[in-house]
Amino acid sequence: MTRRLVSVAFGVTLGVLAMRRATALRERVQPGALAGRLMLGAGEFVADVRVAMAEREQELRSGLGLGVGDGVDADVDVAALEARPADGNVQRLGG
Repeated sequence: MTRRLVSVAFGVTLGVLAMRRATALRERVQPGALAGRLMLGAGEFVADVRVAMAEREQELRSGLGLGVGDGVDADVDVAALEARPADGNVQRLGG
């Protein structure tokens, strides 16, 4: 009798653990969760590319001797591009 009770308790415990893991996996793999993680990664990538573009633009302008008085906007604010919100949302800069 005790052996059966232990076997049943063990089976119930395994069943509960399996259901909890299956539920967690299902929530993690739902389309909304996957799309959210993908968009967060894409937003960070875009922000990194913008920072690199601004830095390269400053290098090119200084190499070519272009300045503010040349009729071209030479003030690229790299620090503003690097400043990202903590929640990962990327805000559009400059319009």
